Amino acid sequence: MSKLENKLPEIIKSLKSTYGNVFFNEIAKQLNKVIDVDYTFIAQIDNHKRIAQSISLVVNGNIADNFEYELLDTPCAVAINDSVCLYPKNICHYFPNDQLLIDMNIEGYIGVALYNSDGQVIGIIVALHKGEIKDPDFAKTLFELFSGRIAAELERSEQKKHLEELNVQLSSKVKELVESEHRLSIHLKNTPLGCITWDSDFCCTEWNAAAEKIFGFSEKEAVGTNLYDLIIPKIEVKNIKEVQGALLENKGGYRKSNENITKQGHIILCDWYNTPIVDDAGKVKGVASLVQDITEREQQAELLHRTQKMDALGKLTGGIAHDQNNMLGVITGYAELLSLQLVNQPSGLEYVKKIENACQRSAQLIGKLLSFSRTSSSAKSKCDVNSVISEQQDVLQKMLTVKNQLMLSLCDFIWPTWLSQNDLKDAILNLCINAMHAMKNNVGSSYITILTDNIELKPSEAEILGLSSGKYIKLSVVDNGMGIDKPTLKKIFDPFFTTKGEEGTGLGLSQVFSFVKQSQGSIDVSSEVGEGCQFNLYFPCYQNERQVENSAIIDPKDVSIGSESILVVDDEQELCDLSSEFLSMKGYKVFKANGYKQAVEILKHQKIDLLFSDVVMPEMNGYQLATLIKAEYPLTKIQLTSGYTNYDKLEGIDESLRENLLVKPYSSEALYSKIRDLLDK
Repeated sequence: MSKLENKLPEIIKSLKSTYGNVFFNEIAKQLNKVIDVDYTFIAQIDNHKRIAQSISLVVNGNIADNFEYELLDTPCAVAINDSVCLYPKNICHYFPNDQLLIDMNIEGYIGVALYNSDGQVIGIIVALHKGEIKDPDFAKTLFELFSGRIAAELERSEQKKHLEELNVQLSSKVKELVESEHRLSIHLKNTPLGCITWDSDFCCTEWNAAAEKIFGFSEKEAVGTNLYDLIIPKIEVKNIKEVQGALLENKGGYRKSNENITKQGHIILCDWYNTPIVDDAGKVKGVASLVQDITEREQQAELLHRTQKMDALGKLTGGIAHDQNNMLGVITGYAELLSLQLVNQPSGLEYVKKIENACQRSAQLIGKLLSFSRTSSSAKSKCDVNSVISEQQDVLQKMLTVKNQLMLSLCDFIWPTWLSQNDLKDAILNLCINAMHAMKNNVGSSYITILTDNIELKPSEAEILGLSSGKYIKLSVVDNGMGIDKPTLKKIFDPFFTTKGEEGTGLGLSQVFSFVKQSQGSIDVSSEVGEGCQFNLYFPCYQNERQVENSAIIDPKDVSIGSESILVVDDEQELCDLSSEFLSMKGYKVFKANGYKQAVEILKHQKIDLLFSDVVMPEMNGYQLATLIKAEYPLTKIQLTSGYTNYDKLEGIDESLRENLLVKPYSSEALYSKIRDLLDK
């Protein structure tokens, strides 16, 4: 032991304050020197792969490059299993399959296993000598003595390495998290969706820029404020409390559409997507909300739906109007012929007059139906809206009676627009009558205000109204009546919808809507129950010269007889016969055809000065027939007639023919005037 006692202080001194690779290299060098062998090394063991990897190799006192070897058929494998393997000489005899020992001419071998704190083999310390190991017991004792310190340092180094790897991973995760938070922050800042977080009492804890844009409140104003003090109108409180309760119990309320109120006091419609924030115990600690303002989208959808309904009704009424006007044309025409036969019979003429009056009333009713479909042909002209309103003021005030005050707030100079002034008067009258009924239960003063203004719609504003951006005249009718609830507000422009029972027809507001659309304008309405109502009508500013749709003023004295040849084409036989008789009475040579095939045959054999044709016919419409005749018989004049004027979807329309269309039912004087005027051109 004296030898060991003599060497220990020197070894311990050399290892003082050394760690890691420095420690392993130093202990390997000291052991190599003390036991006087050719090689010493410390290796880590991979028990799964059954390989050893040296971490410190000393050859004849010098540090050398590390190496890796397999444990199979080696004395190291024995040392790992038995803790110690000692062969002072003839090692290659006992391990003939260890080629490395044979190639190195190794004679003596000492190997001691290294254990971690859990008792698992983690490494090995080995001495190799080309000759016989002189004092194997001393060497074995020395290896065993330092194996614990070497194993501890090896375990510490592995733990440090593992910790460093964990730190690298943690740093990477932290970096990813920071980058993710940065991306999320940018997303929350730039997203058009409002991102709001509430605590369990529904006080705001987070409020992004989009939420500020939607509701008008800044982040400073919103954070810390309760939901009900911020954006919930009184009418929605009960509904929201139910949603709130469901969210706190995590049992619903995840998606909801409801009305909200902005900082400016405007009511908007929003879509809410809510996610409960739940802790590890399953308790809801708050709610995260995404919110989108869908007011404009809903307004556009409602306008589109309303327009589609009116278009559908237009198709229905258009077809009915065509057939009804044909029948009215037959009745009025033969009534006119009958009146010629009853010149000396006053009582008979009185009966004819009553028939004609009934036909006129029927024609007016059809005109109202056609107004829904934008097919009525009211004369349009350049219009000063302020002048029309001022002219109506006295009439409107008398209609409203002294119970209701009419006030005008007209802008000093109103831009001109292009529309039917008669239809505008009817629209204003309908809106005022509607307002008067809304104020019948008012306690105190009742008033209606008519306002006008020049406005310029931005693209976003115009899109909501279904218009193009640009200059418009805005006409508003405001009352302080009972207001309109939301379900009713969606139906007020529907034909035949009324809240007045048997007192109303449900046609007034429908006609207003159709008139505005015919004028290339738009209409919207805002109302709250108990807060009155405001109708806003928008008409495009008149900027370009347009052709005025004048109705010809017929003077029977100016109507001349003729001798030209005229081809009358109509699939309605009674109208065909009636028109032919009227024209024959004035001296014209008349040919009749009940469709395009007969018309083409007649044209092949007869010289025709003028074609007088209906538009709506089977197989080929009047415009298509006109195109054919213009190509084959360019000298033949053409006059078209119809009880329906909206032919935008027909093919081959000639605008000059449409502008000169003779609308059914027509009088003989109107027919004579159109024919004579066209022949004389």
